[in-house]
Amino acid sequence: MFAIDLDPQSVRLGDHILLEGVYYPIRDMRGVGFGEKLLMLDGRPPWRMAGPLRMYRPKERTTAELEEGPT
Repeated sequence: MFAIDLDPQSVRLGDHILLEGVYYPIRDMRGVGFGEKLLMLDGRPPWRMAGPLRMYRPKERTTAELEEGPT
């Protein structure tokens, strides 16, 4: 995973958020107002994202890596 600073409009499903020392994957989200999102996280109540925040995104595999299969 790599760190990326995102605003609520740029967050994607599968991104992770670090809260209280635990990385939570974003499983679903809802718009709750101008520039805000309600993030649905595994094992935790929904969390309101009201502005830019550091998120963690899994590294995407390249086409070559996908063709080679697991190493």
